[in-house]
Amino acid sequence: MSDFTLDVDREAVHMDGSWYTADELAKKVTEMLGAKDFKIGTAASALEALQAALADVRDIGFRLPGTMLEALESTAGREGRTTSAILRDALQAYLDGGGAPAAVPAPAALEPAPAEVAPAPAAGVTVESLSVSEADAAGAVTLTAKKPDSGNAGALDESGWFEKK
Repeated sequence: MSDFTLDVDREAVHMDGSWYTADELAKKVTEMLGAKDFKIGTAASALEALQAALADVRDIGFRLPGTMLEALESTAGREGRTTSAILRDALQAYLDGGGAPAAVPAPAALEPAPAEVAPAPAAGVTVESLSVSEADAAGAVTLTAKKPDSGNAGALDESGWFEKK
């Protein structure tokens, strides 16, 4: 952990009452050396801390509802902070055990719905209709009674669907 305050959004480090970027710190060290001021330890340590922190930073993305984003941006503007800084602080508080929000179940639309399958009808029962999704209905096959042909000695049963044996 660094003894310096770092701002990863601005890529800057706070040292001696001022904020410095890596380029500004490198220039400061060079100027100090040019002026034969060899007390560069603090500036060099600040530069090292900033470079180490920036090497470890990763960008991520996620989705927010518009109203939540508006509230976040409003808060950031009011506090003079970046949205990233607010989200980092909130995530750190959560990870430090600040308490997890109540679990929210996934919306039903994201979970596959079980297929609606009608039980096989009992003997002598006629099925009038069956609930199916539009996708299933689009691929449905229409069943019709088999017509006896002249070469077929069998006749259809009373339902008109199957051959009698």
